Amino acid sequence: MHRLQVAGVTPARPYYLDLRNPDHTQGRVTVHSGVVSIVANPGFRGMIRHTDVLSLSFFVPDAPPVTSLPSHLEVEMDVRTHRSTTGDLGGAIVIGAVRPTVRVAPDPSGEPGGPWLLVEFGVHPIGTEGCELGYRVSVWA
Repeated sequence: MHRLQVAGVTPARPYYLDLRNPDHTQGRVTVHSGVVSIVANPGFRGMIRHTDVLSLSFFVPDAPPVTSLPSHLEVEMDVRTHRSTTGDLGGAIVIGAVRPTVRVAPDPSGEPGGPWLLVEFGVHPIGTEGCELGYRVSVWA
């Protein structure tokens, strides 16, 4: 059981960019974006240190199953809102995503249909009651 948990992911409409590469080949970038909500887990009991980084992840909900491996994947994350705990924490509160990555992962349901895009990142749980992080995943075809 972790101090924080993903409460939900709200996707925005994906958009597409058609590109002409320097070698005159055509390329397409699909950009998936949205907001991931993180909340405090009310059942958590235990201690956390100022240096702890909690690993969280989510599957990109609006991305179709990956039919062919993309040539490049990229993820960016930013802080939209942050709710901190009250009281003296004795130091700085670090907010935001730590080392976000995106990769192709097997279907979470185990059903046939192809792999999905999985975003993995860390957050500092100390002083955080909840937050919303914006995400943008770029897929180069």
